[in-house]
Amino acid sequence: MKTLFFGIALAVSLLHSPMLAAQFNLVTNGSFETGDLTGWTEVNSGDGQFSVESGTVTPSSGGPIPAPPDGTFASVSDQGGAGSHILYQDVSIPTHGDITLSLLLYYNNRANVWVDNGTLSESGGANQQLRVDIMDPSAAVDDVGTGVLMNIIKPSGSDPFTFGYNTLSADLNQFAGQTIRLRFAEVDNQLFLNMAIDDVRISQFIGIPVDQPLALLLLILGIMILATIGIRRSQHAA
Repeated sequence: MKTLFFGIALAVSLLHSPMLAAQFNLVTNGSFETGDLTGWTEVNSGDGQFSVESGTVTPSSGGPIPAPPDGTFASVSDQGGAGSHILYQDVSIPTHGDITLSLLLYYNNRANVWVDNGTLSESGGANQQLRVDIMDPSAAVDDVGTGVLMNIIKPSGSDPFTFGYNTLSADLNQFAGQTIRLRFAEVDNQLFLNMAIDDVRISQFIGIPVDQPLALLLLILGIMILATIGIRRSQHAA
């Protein structure tokens, strides 16, 4: 009976709004639940790397980190010395639907200072930064100039040194029909800098048209069934 009432309610709603919403995640292994970096490409220089972790202690520097907020695993950058670490994935953006980026980000900058020397290199002067970007995939993976199509976050100045996990989001509709690169980058040569990501999604929301006559037919059938049940109950009570 509950299923029947639900079906009737659905049919009524479709008559008023004849569209069904569907959502698809275009990112491969965005929650890292494979237990590794399947679907992602990693580029490292110096000491450290991005790894997939499930605990509450970073693997190299031994610092505290929150448990993964989505599922069992998250990807975390860690190091024992100065290094530059990039994690990215190229994604083809469809030409239709609404496209939205969302992700969970945590970071802990134990140097308590943000320094940007204009590169993503751990050499050539002080450099202590992290950033999330939408990139042109034809640009160099460590580009911080014209190859950056959209910056999602880049702490600087008096911005917090500890963050999250917090949700970041961005509208990516302007990239419809293009292939983009989602890049996570972190450079540390002042002290430990941990960057953790989880539940990374580039979601495509589309509306699927529903045949209104079909919805009306379902509604009529549901009402007829309810009426038949009511008549039988009345006869049984009599």
